[in-house]
Amino acid sequence: MARLRGIHTPERERLLIPNLEAVAALGDMRNGSMQAMAWGPRDTLGGSATGGVVAHFEDGSPAIVRRTVGKGTVVHFTWLPGLSYVKSSSHASGKLPWNFSPVIRHWIVAPVRDAGIQLPVDASEPMVETPMLSSTVGTAITLLNWNNDPVKRLELTIRVPFRVRSVRSIVHGPLKFASGLRAVRVSLPLSSVDIIVIKP
Repeated sequence: MARLRGIHTPERERLLIPNLEAVAALGDMRNGSMQAMAWGPRDTLGGSATGGVVAHFEDGSPAIVRRTVGKGTVVHFTWLPGLSYVKSSSHASGKLPWNFSPVIRHWIVAPVRDAGIQLPVDASEPMVETPMLSSTVGTAITLLNWNNDPVKRLELTIRVPFRVRSVRSIVHGPLKFASGLRAVRVSLPLSSVDIIVIKP
């Protein structure tokens, strides 16, 4: 992996994390106008990074390094993006975590987006989960709203391998839809949970 990354990272002492409160701030990272705080341990890169630096810390050291290898790309985070994403959120008793960093979320999903991967379902709002189940009789998408507030207008682009005859919400009933090339677009309000059923 070190050869593919073009980076050598010396071993560091393992960090035992009893809880999120014990994780210390590491420092700000920046790429142009995008800035976010990293938390937890940080890699020390041995030698020079042979790829492009996607983001750097305040002291100029690399935070994210990207390198083309063959037909693919290797992306190396010198910090812990998942843990930092959780730490970026706000918490209050009786509420779901909210206010997650959109910058860290962008950096986490960037390798998938840059690879041209199309998700089965694209949602216009963050923090809405959209697991899909498909069969010969149609497709069902469960909508799970992990925001604390209802979404007044959620726009969905749903990719299905058939021509769509009908789209129905379990909560709101039949939905108007627009069909495109192997995709259907619908919009609806979402409180906490709903199921969209698409019939071919």
